[in-house]
Amino acid sequence: MPCERTRTYVTGEDNQPRVEIEVLQGEDEDPNSPNVQLIGKAGLRNLPPHKAGELVIEITLRNDADGVIEVVAKELKSG
Repeated sequence: MPCERTRTYVTGEDNQPRVEIEVLQGEDEDPNSPNVQLIGKAGLRNLPPHKAGELVIEITLRNDADGVIEVVAKELKSG
């Protein structure tokens, strides 16, 4: 069943150069559970200089009818 979810996050450190995104699959809320599996990674690199919490990152996960997952990450200040 196709679906899409978008959430926003902020950076946690001054001048954080990148954001790494891990896509997990599983029913357990604990990401370290043996029932949770890493299915992919994505990220943003070369983020502009900033203070912690100033850059807003929007992450969209899409799952299409064929089960393909797409991750779109965007830093909202510069696009």
